[in-house]
Amino acid sequence: MRLLDVEEKERLVEEFRASLEHWVRARVNAAAREVSADVSLGFSGNANAFVTEPGPLVEAMRSAIRDVTGRTAALSTAGGTSDARFIKDHCPVLEFGLINRSAHHTDEHVAVADLIQLAAIYERFLERFFVRPGDG
Repeated sequence: MRLLDVEEKERLVEEFRASLEHWVRARVNAAAREVSADVSLGFSGNANAFVTEPGPLVEAMRSAIRDVTGRTAALSTAGGTSDARFIKDHCPVLEFGLINRSAHHTDEHVAVADLIQLAAIYERFLERFFVRPGDG
């Protein structure tokens, strides 16, 4: 596996954005010409991707998950866009929560047992993350 350094990642993201913008602009302009329409097209966004690198925050959560469930959590960037993107530049962030088929749909629901386990994991995470030296 090859990891990208920050500058290379930023360059590749910018190249992708420029390429996508060019592609969209060409398709929209072609469609507008077909119907003799005038169009104005602008691009903006605030959903900058991020990855929280392994460290004390991530390890505290992984340990909490293992303590409560007996399973080792995999680190993953799957799951879509997150509101964490708005605060990632101001404090450390990670995402952990329930996975369910009804998420963000009408009649969203989860099993009560899953909520109880989730609360136990978060409680253990807080105990691990905010441990004082000597408290072990």
